[in-house]
Amino acid sequence: MNTLKLTRSDFDANGKYVGAVDINGYDGNVEIEERLGWCVFVAIKVTGYLRAKAGWGIKAGEGIKAGSGIKAGSGIDFKFQLFAGVVTWRKRTAEDGVIRCTSINGGDIVLGEVIITADAA
Repeated sequence: MNTLKLTRSDFDANGKYVGAVDINGYDGNVEIEERLGWCVFVAIKVTGYLRAKAGWGIKAGEGIKAGSGIKAGSGIDFKFQLFAGVVTWRKRTAEDGVIRCTSINGGDIVLGEVIITADAA
């Protein structure tokens, strides 16, 4: 499975995603480098995992959907729905549905188990 690595150059000065790759339907994993602060997306939908390294959080205006779990170094903030563990190409494991972060705010957790930790990354 492909892994897209997002760096500071993929975000503008306000933390909004401006990268060339559409991640609202990305077939693979997405990793965001550490210490970027809050990273803001309209929506995120990936078939693999969504992983944010230490020192940042994820904000999605609409929702977040990941096939193999979500891990954020800081918090997760979203407006509508969050799905973790939407696996269609193999049997789902318990780890696929884990959402690990320091805080979570927003809409509904439709699929997944939230684990609040002191340091999620």
